[in-house]
Amino acid sequence: MEQTKKIELFSADNCKFGFKDEHGNGVIPCIYSYATYFNNGYALVVDDETQYRKIVDATGNTVFALECDILMHPRQEKSIFRKNDKWGLVNIITKEIVLPCEYDEIEWFDEYDRDIHEEKTGECHGHLDHDWDVQTYYELYGIDDSTVFSLKFLVKKDEKWGLTDPEGEVILQCCYDRIHMLTMDRDNSDLSRYYFEVKKDGKYGIFDLNGELIISCEYDFIRSIRDETEEDDIHNWNEVYFIVGKGEKYGIISGGGKEILSIEYDNIYKEFEYEIYLDFDFLMVGKDKKWGIIIMPHWSLHWDWLLDCEYDEIKYIDKIEYIDDDNYDLLFCVKKDKKWEILIRHPW
Repeated sequence: MEQTKKIELFSADNCKFGFKDEHGNGVIPCIYSYATYFNNGYALVVDDETQYRKIVDATGNTVFALECDILMHPRQEKSIFRKNDKWGLVNIITKEIVLPCEYDEIEWFDEYDRDIHEEKTGECHGHLDHDWDVQTYYELYGIDDSTVFSLKFLVKKDEKWGLTDPEGEVILQCCYDRIHMLTMDRDNSDLSRYYFEVKKDGKYGIFDLNGELIISCEYDFIRSIRDETEEDDIHNWNEVYFIVGKGEKYGIISGGGKEILSIEYDNIYKEFEYEIYLDFDFLMVGKDKKWGIIIMPHWSLHWDWLLDCEYDEIKYIDKIEYIDDDNYDLLFCVKKDKKWEILIRHPW
């Protein structure tokens, strides 16, 4: 529903809440002991006679009413509610219960909602402190309410977390200690670059958006390569990669589950001092106190060793460009057996 921006919440002398238009004319009389600002065309109110929680439109008509303790603002026609200390999910248009009222917690799986809650809103005296338009926030940051963030629900039962879609279909069973979204695409356009990182019994794994297992829950450490890379760089990649660790050893696995580097290295990290404009980036790789460099391709799935893992130290010097030629070489200073030397490597 289109966002209602002209209707304002106000309080009368009787300590009741109502709504007025931009000219100050009363639209909905002050009859509610609790009310919220309009968001996405709806406001939440409490019916003083029945104590039902209601969702009303801009004309004051009741869209949905429910006998419950808490009813939250709807998104995509779905509202989270609490009754008898348990949480459920209801479709306010069809009146159908999407998720039964049996969960310890239910949350929109939406990192932007958490930003809004922490930075922009709060509850005071039965209504929001100030009028914060969630839709305006979405438009400001280029977020669509139909994006992946708005399509999932975190559900908690018996101290374990799971994930469902808006129709109540289970994506991940309630058996995880933690579920976290790994966002690989900042403009929200490529859903293949979204993953769920899960934690179970102290180990980490990765699922795709459909709940398909990508990396099994057996690793002590998982970090997306994006965490090691400047945000703008990730848009150039055809594939997503993860650094994984067991104990003190590390390797690399692709977003498709393919092993890139076996788990045998002591250290893997992006070397940020290589601020050169190339068609790939470097990963510094350490093993048995020796260092090498592996190329992370942007435009293909091809990985290759630029410098074998046999040097005590590696320092990048410069890029050597050639006149009338798009190709270039890279200049390194390396230390091996207490001796320094200059190496020229062609990255292609």
